[in-house]
Amino acid sequence: MGPSYFNGLDWAQITREERAFCAELERRVRDDVDDFVDLLKHKAGLPADVMGPWNCAFEACFYRDYLHRFRPKEKRKYSPKRTFDLALFGENAIIVIEAKAAELFTADQARVFERDRADIQNILGLDVEVYLVALASQVYFDNYDAIGRGAALAPFAGRRISWQTVAKHYENSPLLLRACEVYDRSPVAIPYRKQERDVPGEIARLMAEIELRERAIEVLKSIEPPKQ
Repeated sequence: MGPSYFNGLDWAQITREERAFCAELERRVRDDVDDFVDLLKHKAGLPADVMGPWNCAFEACFYRDYLHRFRPKEKRKYSPKRTFDLALFGENAIIVIEAKAAELFTADQARVFERDRADIQNILGLDVEVYLVALASQVYFDNYDAIGRGAALAPFAGRRISWQTVAKHYENSPLLLRACEVYDRSPVAIPYRKQERDVPGEIARLMAEIELRERAIEVLKSIEPPKQ
């Protein structure tokens, strides 16, 4: 029971902080990483032959910390601020999980994710396979499929898992259940239900408008200012 100014709710029922959800997931995963990898194999399309043992990391600043430790002369080549929401490091594979709770994946981020894959393999060598996995609300994924949001999820090559699946796997952890709920911004301000793929026309129009705005922003970014 939370304090009166929370109307009796616990903070886990209020927070919208993506990092809180990812920290809770990492805490659960750390108890049995192989179990979580098996879940990714069955639910997220991870290849069956991906094997551990694994190191698990939350908010992993891979470029900053790896290069500082092993190749300090190269650390200026990569962003020291780039972090992975959750990363699993194995001998021959790295699984990078990028999560969204209340927000959307974007085309700009897709380009960053693609560059991450190339940069990690450039640093570690081609013997280490890099797998990108998207983690978001099932509502988001269903609407993405129904509307067709272009390149936003392209880097993940179909590898994705929902907060709903993860919460169910970890005994309905309150924080993971909260992660299922917070995706309430347009175009999906409705509760999840089984027929979600039949998206109402009003939602479809809203998603199309968002897509057009994103494309317009990309075009504006590409236009060089006139020379003085």
